[in-house]
Amino acid sequence: MFFGLITAEVIGKFEETLEAIVLLAAFIPLIMDSAGNTGTQSLAVTVRGLALGTIQNGGIRKMIRREFATGAMLGLICMVVLGVMITDIL
Repeated sequence: MFFGLITAEVIGKFEETLEAIVLLAAFIPLIMDSAGNTGTQSLAVTVRGLALGTIQNGGIRKMIRREFATGAMLGLICMVVLGVMITDIL
């Protein structure tokens, strides 16, 4: 929910751009869904680790760093792919 509010604020900042280039609005669901997908994957990895007992003391920080890095990497890859797609369309 927190990241959804941040996304909504960012979209609000670019309202004029969205009005000028309406095609960009088609990418809003992709951006919104990527946050949910990353969160769901992180939750699944955490619950599985807790259930199997593979998360040891101090391992939570390592797991959080790894999940954050994976989410950031996925975000960067999506940014590049969508940037290329938008550049080709416009």
